[in-house]
Amino acid sequence: MKFSELREAFEAYTDIRGEVDDADLAIWFNEAQLDLTPDFGPVRTVVLTPVNGRADKPEGCLKVLGPCKENERGQLVLDSATEVDYIGMPTVQFTGTDADQTPDLPNAVHYLLAIHAVAMYWARESEGDTEEMNLSNYWLTRYRVEKDRLKNVMGQPGSSNVDRWIIE
Repeated sequence: MKFSELREAFEAYTDIRGEVDDADLAIWFNEAQLDLTPDFGPVRTVVLTPVNGRADKPEGCLKVLGPCKENERGQLVLDSATEVDYIGMPTVQFTGTDADQTPDLPNAVHYLLAIHAVAMYWARESEGDTEEMNLSNYWLTRYRVEKDRLKNVMGQPGSSNVDRWIIE
């Protein structure tokens, strides 16, 4: 979904139109994107050459998927030059000024950015009001439940829910 479509989803969830600044939405969408990226972000691959059996993680690496292990200092333990799969920082950071910006997450999780923004909106607006704080809690719980559900359905990045393929 483009930024403009995420805004429309936010407005549909809240039934509030044109009152929320794009800069606020960009911040909330970026927060959600950072939260979702380790579980759903695109898999990147880099060839690392170790020095004395160790290599630093790739720049912007959030999560190493393999095929190596980390030592106590957070360095990767490698025997030789190795292709390493990892999840990196999001390449798109919403600015609120470009209606066509799209997150580099799978389309299936885009709506979660809008749900997170709804929760953050009600948290900000509550100012101690119990009803509005309850709305924030409701939407944040919905965000977490949907995120967990999608993790179970989609599996981990770089993995497959298929145990094996049989070719006949």
